[in-house]
Amino acid sequence: MPFWSPDGRTVGFVSGTRLKRVEMAGGLPLAVCAISGSLRGAMWTERGDIIFGTNASGLWKVSASGGTPATLTTLDPLLEGFHGFPQRLPGERFLYFVRANSAEQTGIYLTSLASPSDRAFLLQTEGNALVAGTPDGAAYLLWTRGGTLLAQAFDARQGRLTGEPHPIADNIGTTGITGSINVAASAGGVLAFSQFNVVSQLTWMDRAGVVVGLVGEPSDYNTFDVSSDGQRVVASQDRAGGSDLWLLESARGNVATRITSSYPTNVYPVWSPDGSQVAFGAGGLNNLFRKAVSGSAPEVRVTRSARTQLPMDWS
Repeated sequence: MPFWSPDGRTVGFVSGTRLKRVEMAGGLPLAVCAISGSLRGAMWTERGDIIFGTNASGLWKVSASGGTPATLTTLDPLLEGFHGFPQRLPGERFLYFVRANSAEQTGIYLTSLASPSDRAFLLQTEGNALVAGTPDGAAYLLWTRGGTLLAQAFDARQGRLTGEPHPIADNIGTTGITGSINVAASAGGVLAFSQFNVVSQLTWMDRAGVVVGLVGEPSDYNTFDVSSDGQRVVASQDRAGGSDLWLLESARGNVATRITSSYPTNVYPVWSPDGSQVAFGAGGLNNLFRKAVSGSAPEVRVTRSARTQLPMDWS
């Protein structure tokens, strides 16, 4: 997730657990600070600070010359998963994306560097939004809905949307688990986007590496687990706005059944020893849940924590 300095001479990025910067003219990268978790977007302010988010926190602020990050925004740990993808606006204000437990509260918020806790809800979205410009000086806000890239006139100084959103392109690539859309935009009218996601095929292979069968259809899978009898796979599949768990049954001709729908993200499934239930991380912050794979009973919350929790095994 690279990002530019305001003068376009330097690029910030993450390598391993370090936020770094490198001059476009050449030279070695310089470490700015350590980060905990995965980067969820960043912006470089005119004052020389870098604002960034991670996968399980509010936004942080650190001097671009290096230092210790300070908290800028604070999560509601029971309602929100992360704050990320900040976008600079005139007058020390900025936009950022909030992944919440509910779709109604997931979207773009407006606040200021002077008073970051005083925020306003601007727009419900599936993922992050981008401020884009045109050669004549107009500004637009870009976001996706159902995979369609939309643009709406945006008064950046007042922080107001005007008029109606207009479609630009369909089938925009998104990463539901991170909340990012595969779009980049400039202030001068240049727009770049990708119209596909990373699609994978779950595949059975023998110990010699020979393909012996396929599981399910090609899709945007991220994490999965195989049942102890080898007949079923539960997989987390990305979608616009998050990810859901699907049960793939090899013995029934690779029948696929969606088994979660209550929370935006559902990841890291683990089978119970008897194969009747699945444990997984869910919600904005990913606490532990379990769910029976047969029937329509809702998922059951196992833990309630202000920290991200993901199951690795079920003894």
